[in-house]
Amino acid sequence: MCHTKSSLTTINVIGLPEEFEANQSYQFRLILESEIPPSSTTSVGGFRMMVDRGVLYGEENLTQILDGWLTHTEHGSMVREWNFTWISPEINTTRTQFTIHANAVNGNGAPTGDSWQTNEIVLPGVAYTGSLEPKTIDGLSMNDSILLAAITTLLVMLFFYSRKS
Repeated sequence: MCHTKSSLTTINVIGLPEEFEANQSYQFRLILESEIPPSSTTSVGGFRMMVDRGVLYGEENLTQILDGWLTHTEHGSMVREWNFTWISPEINTTRTQFTIHANAVNGNGAPTGDSWQTNEIVLPGVAYTGSLEPKTIDGLSMNDSILLAAITTLLVMLFFYSRKS
């Protein structure tokens, strides 16, 4: 199978608060856990993350902005843990949605045997009183509407990485 979605691959986000204060800096970590054993010499995984409010920063040599998403660099594909800083919006009466796609890879240079997962986190401001359901586009979750773009980008990045090796 090709880049199979698997319940055995999980995306853990550690360090975000249950509610955010306005204009605050929050450090958090994304950990990709999977049954796919990591290679010791090639790519082991990657991610794409978008936040709809606030500003998101990643580790300098492990992350980059690509097509409006924060994603891993070539060096960042050698790990399954990444650290981030998120600066919350200037008001706390809103909510923020993080959409994260991550892919654990086995290092064979092909999409076979790899496994991906998606996580959507809705984080309210301390004064927010509305729904905490993920936003949708035409009745589909944002996850469904952008999933193909995320997988395609990961495949392209892995293809170019494997050609360099």
